[in-house]
Amino acid sequence: MRSRGVVNRFLDVVERVGNALPDPTTLFALRAPGIVLLCGLASQFDLTVTHLTTGKLIKPVSLLSVDGCTASSPGSSPTSPASRRSARCSSP
Repeated sequence: MRSRGVVNRFLDVVERVGNALPDPTTLFALRAPGIVLLCGLASQFDLTVTHLTTGKLIKPVSLLSVDGCTASSPGSSPTSPASRRSARCSSP
């Protein structure tokens, strides 16, 4: 009997872990509300980070606000005042 190589054993582990995960749609459905919650909390507490190359401050925007809804809608620019005025988001 021939011993299995390290690569084959590693691939077996990757396959077992991958098979244990739920469907990608389920993973998305479970994580999406968490992202919205984290964005809201970061916005509420005024957390900021500094962009490494430009040095500008990056401020989070709650995805449940008008600005956040505008930034996440397709075809709009979050920096355009016109796109902010034209956004129609339902309040939570």
